Amino acid sequence: MRKPEGVVHLSEALSLLADVRAGTESERIAQIASNVALAYARKVQSEVELLLSREPAVHWEIVNHWQNVFSEFEHSGFPVPQEVAETRSKLVMTKWDQEIGSMSPSEKERFLERLEARLQWRVAVEDEETTAVFEPAAAGKGKAVFVCAHGAGSDMNHRSMLQLSQVLRERGFDVVRFNFLYREKQSRRPDPMPLLKACFAAVVMRTRQEFDVKRLIIGGRSMGGRVASMLAAEGFECDGLLFLAYPLHPAGKPEKLRDAHLPQIRVPVLCINGTRDALCRRELMERALGAVKTRWEMHWLEGKDHAFPVTEEVGEIAAGWLQSLDQE
Repeated sequence: MRKPEGVVHLSEALSLLADVRAGTESERIAQIASNVALAYARKVQSEVELLLSREPAVHWEIVNHWQNVFSEFEHSGFPVPQEVAETRSKLVMTKWDQEIGSMSPSEKERFLERLEARLQWRVAVEDEETTAVFEPAAAGKGKAVFVCAHGAGSDMNHRSMLQLSQVLRERGFDVVRFNFLYREKQSRRPDPMPLLKACFAAVVMRTRQEFDVKRLIIGGRSMGGRVASMLAAEGFECDGLLFLAYPLHPAGKPEKLRDAHLPQIRVPVLCINGTRDALCRRELMERALGAVKTRWEMHWLEGKDHAFPVTEEVGEIAAGWLQSLDQE
């Protein structure tokens, strides 16, 4: 079954239209952007309907793409069109009927367990609360749980986080996404590091309470990965660290390295950065790793910057690293 290309690219269009709307004070231009977003969603919805009429078998891939469209509408601030919500419900229910209809009683029970495993939690952090979402591996039992933190300027539902979750879940990771407290409150100013660490630790604790976690990986993008690295350096219990776009230093300030804690890390690390990352000069990272004693696997994406997209290549690198942990 082919992918509906409109669905695949709709999230990018929504992001661009949201930028247009945010960058203008003209109500007319803002309304035009909203109208274009709605028209595009309706066009893609029609494409999905046509595809289903020709090929009735619904793949989870299509369901996941449309779920991402729904999340992108919420993230960009555009009202969720009724057509988008209805199509999401139709896809899920159609897939439900297909899956349930061909299952034995025991298979139905396992399917329902996995369906119910996609949970949204409220997690207490000191005297506040934040949101976390658990998403199981796309097929079979998860090989590891990855608690994944967002970067300073994004949140748990940012398209980069959704992409990361999807490519890792397709390769055997269970994924937990969550908001740091400042983003839960819609603030753009990151919390102090002690509060960031407390929030991360609280989400990990909740994950362990909910599931019998056999292998726990913590990390995330940019600042989220840095918070995880500092927890691990302090002895926080985990089985590995996974970083994307690790921020070794502030942009334009390579003299202010954030590497003093790295030698204290004792668990395996996978770190993926772009060769053009303004927050991680390659020669400085390689110099910093000279003092690191743990197994640190460094991958450089040629020509990519700090905001590199999460592609199939990233997923394959992570899958290979996870498999290598079984051989240790």
